[in-house]
Amino acid sequence: MDELKVFIAAPYPLKDLAKGHSKFIESHGIEVVSRWHNVPPLKDYKQAALDDIYDLDRANTFVILKDNDLGNGGKDIEFGYAIAKGYNLCVVSYSGPKCIYDYLEQVTVVPTQSSVINWLDTLNE
Repeated sequence: MDELKVFIAAPYPLKDLAKGHSKFIESHGIEVVSRWHNVPPLKDYKQAALDDIYDLDRANTFVILKDNDLGNGGKDIEFGYAIAKGYNLCVVSYSGPKCIYDYLEQVTVVPTQSSVINWLDTLNE
């Protein structure tokens, strides 16, 4: 597989948690291409959406934090986009799958942050 490029999605209220996941993944030498969790809130929502799509197009791997249903449906749209692009997908959910799409063959559901690294390592083999 090509070098991993990870996009992290989460409800916006969990921005700090997503940022923590990003730093944890990067500390293992894996590139995170999503930027939304590292920048101040944008007042231009159209530009924020365009930035997300740009980052999604640079990714080949997708991690979504799903245990908390806070926020709007942006993360779900990003998840669908990643499914359509054929990315490797990981759902982080300590309580298991959250929707029918989590059962797709290309989706792996893991309970913890460290499990994400184990999953990413299997993609690098």
